[in-house]
Amino acid sequence: MEGPLSIRVVSIYYTHKPGGFCRRLYRGMDACAKAGAQIIYLSLDPVPSGDHSFTTELIPFPMKRRSGLMFWALFTAWVPLWLCFKLSSLKPHRIMVFGAYYSFLTSLYALIHGVPIILFVRGISQKVTTRERGLGSFLLHRLEGAGLRAATRIVAVHEEMAKQLRQLFELEGRAIEVLPNDIRITRGFGSSNAPYRILAAGTLTPSKNFGLLIEAIALLPIDLREKMQLSIAGEGREEGSLRLLMKERGIKEVTLEGWVPSLLPLLERCDLFIHPSLSEGMPNVVLEALGHGVPVIASDIPELRHILKCPELLFIPTPQALAARLTVLVTSPSAWEAVGELSGTLALTLTHDWDASFATLVLTDLKKKDNSPT
Repeated sequence: MEGPLSIRVVSIYYTHKPGGFCRRLYRGMDACAKAGAQIIYLSLDPVPSGDHSFTTELIPFPMKRRSGLMFWALFTAWVPLWLCFKLSSLKPHRIMVFGAYYSFLTSLYALIHGVPIILFVRGISQKVTTRERGLGSFLLHRLEGAGLRAATRIVAVHEEMAKQLRQLFELEGRAIEVLPNDIRITRGFGSSNAPYRILAAGTLTPSKNFGLLIEAIALLPIDLREKMQLSIAGEGREEGSLRLLMKERGIKEVTLEGWVPSLLPLLERCDLFIHPSLSEGMPNVVLEALGHGVPVIASDIPELRHILKCPELLFIPTPQALAARLTVLVTSPSAWEAVGELSGTLALTLTHDWDASFATLVLTDLKKKDNSPT
């Protein structure tokens, strides 16, 4: 088995995004650098200042926008060609990417030069999982399928995702490894009293399903609503519709916090974290809440069921089901304590050395042709 010394690894992602995805990507690159590899990160924009051990090089691009059909069409057409030129000068021994789309972008160079691609799949688009019709969904499925087939090593965050990848992209018989996200426990689980401070967080998009929280709160009697305060942290295109829904339902117990640079201040004063998402990989916000000693309940979908495991921590993602669960929690101290105890037990099972495992997957034990230095 080769050691990581002198291995040059290139990674690519289009831009920095606040939240767990980029934090995990940067952490993985830092882990590889700590293991002795040289890490070069390609992106359209600089990484926000931080104590990182990788080098960032910018992708030349004529547009300032980072979204929209025109952006993605031009980015998809231009970047594979630019990468053939750029990577020929960098001469990487590994390509490490988060997402099958980025595996596709690097696949032309990798095929020509025999460089292995290590692909970490962090989530599967709802457009793919629901087999949504339309040209965009069709192209996304094709591009991600090509990226998956081009990868030397595929790593999912849990077995359910690996199963979905095999089914959705016809990868039966393909080896898919699993590296679960970890948590870092910073605080123990304590008791709570009314008014209960409830937190939800994520990008304000339909798949995150934050409207469900507002609808559920609206179903509760006023005396129960007065015992809870719900904060939703995040920004996105659904903000306007959520505010309108709050107005229509006459809800005053919900606050939209907007984007926050860190969830820690909100978690410090939080009694319960709710994650109502309809589509997930392995959400960092759930793990962050567990690591900070905050009990968690989440929608009963396969991806979250695989993480939380206990029926007591899951609810059917309907307003009626969530309202019923909140009623039990607020009116029964023993039920609230049970959720806290189960969350605490679960948190202990999710601690492991993710950084070392990540670096090992990127830097060693590749079964296909390896272009590492000898």
